[in-house]
Amino acid sequence: KFKSAVDIADSIIRESGPDVAAIFVKTRALTAEVFVDESEQYDEEGIGELLLDDNSTAVLPRPGTSLNTAAARGNGPDQSVRPVSTSGRPLTGFSRPMSGRPMSGISVESAFKEEMDGSANLDLNRLNLQRVAQRPALAAAIADYCVHVAADPKRALELGAECTRVAGFKDWWWKLVVGRAYHKLGLFREAERQFKSSLREQDMIVTHLELVKVLIRLDQPKTALQHLSEASLTHPGEPRLPLSSARIHNMLGNSEEAAAFYREVLTLDAANVESIACLAAIFFYSKPEIALRYYRRLLQMGCQSTELWNNLGLCCFHSSQYDMALGLFERALEHADETNAGDVWFNIGHIAIGIGDLSLAYQALKVATSMDPSHAESLNNLAVLESRKKNKVAAHADFRLAQRSGPHLFEPLFNSALLAHKAGEITEALALVKEALGVYPEHADSLELLKQLNACLT
Repeated sequence: KFKSAVDIADSIIRESGPDVAAIFVKTRALTAEVFVDESEQYDEEGIGELLLDDNSTAVLPRPGTSLNTAAARGNGPDQSVRPVSTSGRPLTGFSRPMSGRPMSGISVESAFKEEMDGSANLDLNRLNLQRVAQRPALAAAIADYCVHVAADPKRALELGAECTRVAGFKDWWWKLVVGRAYHKLGLFREAERQFKSSLREQDMIVTHLELVKVLIRLDQPKTALQHLSEASLTHPGEPRLPLSSARIHNMLGNSEEAAAFYREVLTLDAANVESIACLAAIFFYSKPEIALRYYRRLLQMGCQSTELWNNLGLCCFHSSQYDMALGLFERALEHADETNAGDVWFNIGHIAIGIGDLSLAYQALKVATSMDPSHAESLNNLAVLESRKKNKVAAHADFRLAQRSGPHLFEPLFNSALLAHKAGEITEALALVKEALGVYPEHADSLELLKQLNACLT
């Protein structure tokens, strides 16, 4: 009942002025309302971070030492079998929640101001950091507030530095706060130094996880794995450490090593949803019957989602249990909303193509594109069906849309090249197949088509 706690604290502050206990309760309640544990989130870089990142990494790293070249060197299913993210990394079977921060204006004692609705908000710019640092409990609450609610890591950094000085540079938690602030500000080397200093003061699991996040952002997965291996020796019963190792191996495309670590996690925590879901995703491409057992286990644990029912339907189809597949997709559609209904209809179209019902497949893909006009996979398959119907103009238009909606996919580029080659447009086909090979250099059909096109030009 965080909202009630905030309202009561507001009433106390209005009646008796800024009260330290009320301020503490309010900041804790506001933080708890939007708090998401970010210590295990390996977020992909956005376009702004890519353009403004001053950290330099090796242009030609050694094989297996960089996440930027991981997709081409993994030992799991390749890009033609397992879908990838926009960065080219294979998709996992689990999605972690993102941090939620309100976009409204956020505002100890004299630092409070009264808003039009009567609520008192903390004005971080008016904080007296020296006075706040003398009250460690209140300072800790305000530091979390700065990071999770106000989204002001700069102020959290200033408060953390002052509290670290007051503590005689011996408090591991304040060094952790400073490291987190540096990380959010994009100062990864400074964050790495703070986390290592915090570990020298106190060996804590959360600090290990934060340090691994920084190493991932610095594109040092091997160093991160080595650090997790050493941390597991001092914390042998902690499932989050092998879970982090499994995630990194998944990002590197090493499915076999990732599966081994996910199994280790399940020996420590048999109800770990992420490990069960990711093991199911790994086994789906080689042994769908085993993947089906993992997904059924999630159902037994009370998990209910569109994605789960959808994956169960796919597993049943690939396990030749055709009588159950369509029923499971119906359950998936019952749970679906506008954000994921397109994926379900795309998979129904995929099933229809598998059983040879092209009419059903065409209708399902049309529904998928109506639900999500930028669903690149549906647009690509729809274009293939249009091509089979000899509707070249519609096929060409759908391929173009698919290329714009999914620049990380090689299929629309290859299919467009094949269509152009059949139409005798050799130059356009050559340009498209080169783009497809730029996305997926090992695609055998693209390499063969490139060889044929080069032969036509010589």
